[in-house]
Amino acid sequence: MQLNYVGSNSSVVYSSKQRRCARWGCILILSSLLILLAAMADASSSSEVAYAKGILSFGKGNYEKALDYFLAAAAVEPDNPHIRLHIGLCLSNLGKFEEAVSELQKTLQIQPALTYVYYHLGLAYYRLQRYQQAEEAFQTFLAANPDAPEARAARHNLNVISLRQSERRMLQLQGSVSVQYDDNVVLEPNDDILDISDKNDGRTVFTFTGRLLPVRTASWYLGGDYAFFQSLQFDLTEYDIQKHVGRVFTGYKLNRTTLRLAADYTYTTLDKKDFSKAVTILPSISIRQTDKLSAVVSGFYRDNNFSNQIIASGEKDARDRDGWNTLVGFDQYLAFNQKQALARLSYYFGASRNEGSDWEYNSHQVALGLQFPLVWGFELNLDGLYRRRNYLNENSFSDEPLGILTPDDQTKRRDNRYVGSVRLQRLLGSPLIFSDMFISADFTHIRNDSNIDFFDYDRNIVALTLTVKY
Repeated sequence: MQLNYVGSNSSVVYSSKQRRCARWGCILILSSLLILLAAMADASSSSEVAYAKGILSFGKGNYEKALDYFLAAAAVEPDNPHIRLHIGLCLSNLGKFEEAVSELQKTLQIQPALTYVYYHLGLAYYRLQRYQQAEEAFQTFLAANPDAPEARAARHNLNVISLRQSERRMLQLQGSVSVQYDDNVVLEPNDDILDISDKNDGRTVFTFTGRLLPVRTASWYLGGDYAFFQSLQFDLTEYDIQKHVGRVFTGYKLNRTTLRLAADYTYTTLDKKDFSKAVTILPSISIRQTDKLSAVVSGFYRDNNFSNQIIASGEKDARDRDGWNTLVGFDQYLAFNQKQALARLSYYFGASRNEGSDWEYNSHQVALGLQFPLVWGFELNLDGLYRRRNYLNENSFSDEPLGILTPDDQTKRRDNRYVGSVRLQRLLGSPLIFSDMFISADFTHIRNDSNIDFFDYDRNIVALTLTVKY
């Protein structure tokens, strides 16, 4: 190497060979940088592709596949809040709510300005029954996004949380008073027609329920309740009905399934006289199939004993109503409209076996229901039911006490029942000491189409009801 010094300002002069080495070093460094940038661009591109594929799969409801794509994207961009958000949404839709909460919290840590994430965080907390945290998340979301498309759903969820929290109290009380108009008063306290007045009348109906829930853990509960029912007719007082029901119940939760069992004793009076006593066993299984679908398989077995039956001498084998009846089936539910609305489809098979042959039947029942919110806090419920009862034995009723029957009535009875109802309900808030207060208006139409003239009737009921909870 040759060093030349020029004046007081020295400089270093390199040989041509050294200059060539320096040039090749710069070229190698630049090449490495270009390769690194290309690799980073390729990784970023692969992340974008995985994210796009995840969005497509998520939109199709294939959450498992979408989750795989989002996780692949997160491996490249771990601090991308939108990727983290969609991982949380996939986990929620797959029922993995604890993991979903973790991912949604990471999203907010990365980008606190994404306040709409609090809505989805609230849903995950709700599914975990962590109602206080769910309430806080929904309130934070609403404070930042009062006019967002999900705002109505968030307010609805807050109302539901309020109801759930009241239901978790050890002591729960509920009462209602209803004023009703009935254009054809019918006596059928246990869902069997005994008398049709062909007269209209008004009535006041009072109900009260007290529930004690001394044992409640994350997985099971045990409790009991008492229910009272009283209908007071304005004029047809012989149709006044009073019921007392005592019940014990328990339930056990297994991930997506809840097992329930209840047993109750019912005492009924008619016009202040003993009418019937019954013991009922009610098992059920609730299954959460997906985030929007759930089902309940349920049934009951009831043993009935009736008092003061009007049975002519020698007709006990035909007219005695003592016996048992059962009903078993399912209800399928679908939540939609951001889970604010609920649709229901149900089917039940029923049977009754009695001491008297006139009351024995097999039945099939199909029902549809729809529940959804309206404006100004109103909720609309629409319900429809069709039931077919095939009585097993030839009808033997004489002219008393059910009215004059023709020879054509001495046949096997067939009843087709159609029921349609509309309910408009609004939550009035939590005045005074009450946790909730509701007001509702109902209209119900019943058509019982029977091949025996006596049992053939139409009925319309209008009701206005005020309900309070504590």
